[in-house]
Amino acid sequence: MLFGGAVSARALLLAYEGFDYAPGQSLLGLNGGYGFSTGWIGQSGAVTNNSIVLAGSFTYTDSFGNSIATRGNRALATGNGTATGDNTGGTTGSANPWRVLSFYRGTDAVPTTTWFSVIATVTSPPYPYTNSVGNVALHGRAVSPLQLFYNGTPGSTGQGSEMVGLGRGTETTAGIDLYHTMDSWGLVNRGSAAQEVVSDVGFASLPADLLLMRIDHAPGTDPRVAGAADTAYVWINPPNLAKEPSIAKADLTLTPTSIDPNNDRDYIFNVLRLFGGGFNTTVGYGAIQVDEIRIGTEYLDVTLRPVPEPSLFALGIFGGFVLLALRKRHS
Repeated sequence: MLFGGAVSARALLLAYEGFDYAPGQSLLGLNGGYGFSTGWIGQSGAVTNNSIVLAGSFTYTDSFGNSIATRGNRALATGNGTATGDNTGGTTGSANPWRVLSFYRGTDAVPTTTWFSVIATVTSPPYPYTNSVGNVALHGRAVSPLQLFYNGTPGSTGQGSEMVGLGRGTETTAGIDLYHTMDSWGLVNRGSAAQEVVSDVGFASLPADLLLMRIDHAPGTDPRVAGAADTAYVWINPPNLAKEPSIAKADLTLTPTSIDPNNDRDYIFNVLRLFGGGFNTTVGYGAIQVDEIRIGTEYLDVTLRPVPEPSLFALGIFGGFVLLALRKRHS
């Protein structure tokens, strides 16, 4: 699409959400940032006080003193919206706010790459759970600062089908995670903890972790066709924001052979969602604080390149067309 081409030519972000909203209000209905065609949406009957804006913004500084620029505040997605936080009743449903993007990724007939960054930490209280092989989890309920969905219906504001999620699945599922560290970041294929790969990097206490994700989109949409399955990589708190990390040093890799090859691994998307799972008597509830969501086509788009003011974003796109015209004129 011309939109994506212009942005890529200028090496700008495709989408940005810095949660630059007044603290204390529900996230649902808010419409800041750019790269989206809707504001934040909740499913029918959504609990408005389970997705709220908190005061203050997270940041991240690497080993060389490079920092991600931040603005605004941050968001909380929690499975417990009660005033007392005791989970004994009231508004304890899952938090799952989503936004529809103004573009699609992964639908091209040629290989493409999408980069993401988000700063997040799990803040649900410990709720010990011991699984069938003796591993103890303190945060067993699903959480995610970035779930990618696909809705192929033009004009629809529904969340569509879940493709892949950065975070964790609910740990009552007897999946791959049974034999790994439990309170740690993972990648969940199709929303199933049985199709999950996990890292050995535990959830940070405040302030938060910087999570970088890269998806290499293969052409085609059928993962049963050789070469059509996509690959996802995640780096947690990378040491150098100025240099693209090696895939050999990724903390998480979800490849076509990581899980059952009969499971779909095509990560096309046009919707992003946050998630904090509602209270479960076995594993408690999930709560996650999220800030600084970036989506781009290059590594530096989601790390050190300055974020343009939302009011200038349209001008930046226009500038991209001018730049392309000048290049063609002088080539």
